[in-house]
Amino acid sequence: MALSEHEQRLLEEMERGLYASEADSVVTSRASGGGPSYRAIVIGSLIILAGVGVLIGGVAGGLIWLGLIGFVAMLGGALFMFDPKNRVQTAKNGSSPKAKPRDSYADRAQQRWEERMDGER
Repeated sequence: MALSEHEQRLLEEMERGLYASEADSVVTSRASGGGPSYRAIVIGSLIILAGVGVLIGGVAGGLIWLGLIGFVAMLGGALFMFDPKNRVQTAKNGSSPKAKPRDSYADRAQQRWEERMDGER
């Protein structure tokens, strides 16, 4: 079944809106997340390595509780490494004069919808 010209235009407009919203969400997620904190990565890696050593020592010595402590240390190091509080803040710390608070996704979608509806009238 073929689409009318009006339906094809609406479909193309919806596709463009979808691509634009995907691009907005990617840019927003990159800007808000900040970069990795190398200090947190190094400290977390050292904790993980120490945990591996304790785990191997516990297994070699037949001490299950020591192996569990090593595993918990490894888990804690990984959580420390990937904790969002340990990320480097890029635009949120006020270093960029152009940085302004962004509207939520729902606000931007509502604004685009209203602009789209105003354009069709």
